[in-house]
Amino acid sequence: MDNVFISVIITAYNRKKYLLDAIKSVVNQTLSKDNYEIIVIKNYNDKIIDEFIEKNNIKNILSDDNSFSGKIYEALKVVNGNIISFLDDDDLFAYNKLEYVYNLFTNNNLAYFHNNTWYIDSNGKKFKKIQRNNIAFNMSSISIKKSIINIDYLKIIKMSVDTFMYLCALESNKKIVNSNIKLNFYRIHNKNISNDLKFYKGLLEQLKIFSSMFNNSKERRYLKYLILGTNITIDLNENRLIQKKYFIYYFIFLFITLHKSLFILLIKSKFREILK
Repeated sequence: MDNVFISVIITAYNRKKYLLDAIKSVVNQTLSKDNYEIIVIKNYNDKIIDEFIEKNNIKNILSDDNSFSGKIYEALKVVNGNIISFLDDDDLFAYNKLEYVYNLFTNNNLAYFHNNTWYIDSNGKKFKKIQRNNIAFNMSSISIKKSIINIDYLKIIKMSVDTFMYLCALESNKKIVNSNIKLNFYRIHNKNISNDLKFYKGLLEQLKIFSSMFNNSKERRYLKYLILGTNITIDLNENRLIQKKYFIYYFIFLFITLHKSLFILLIKSKFREILK
């Protein structure tokens, strides 16, 4: 492909606690700064953070769009890179993340790369338990060729932007790599773990919207699997037994989902409530 130049988009909304550490993890990369740029898009000013951004020649976008997809849309309008890597404000890059991404996209006709991650708590301590690597989970694990992103769709997406990026990759029919190499840190805390029925119902509606956007067989098969899993989760959260039409796929879903252990715990707790 053409010479690789990476644009790293860091998004933040209201939260300031982790952002400076996230930015520093991108500044302090082994890759030469000639090969990447950083764009921070947030909805607030902060003296310390903004001074660091200015000192390091980082693009600083102030946005009043409270949607994650809207911030990504705005940032993509000003990037110079042909490869886009994302970072949530509460996550971190490993020191060699961008060098790995740069070399991979330079040496391969690649459209989409997803790396594995370390899981850390709110204080940065690593969790010992290792989850499977889900190819469409966690924006901070995704690097993608800009040209395959249908940017205008971002204006109507409300959630699951990571899933959207993977669907764009599937639609491109170009090479996709899902690697077990760990190149970032995903922070687990109360605000990114949801067991809220409203969240899952919103997710279900978003997946149905994706079904109207992407019509190729690969995308539709993938969405069918996600819709199935979301319906199962809604059933369990509503303290109902799984509907018969989903039951055939039930155990298959449990054993291939990223959060297998979380779903098993959820199922156990819900069945205990049902049996009371």
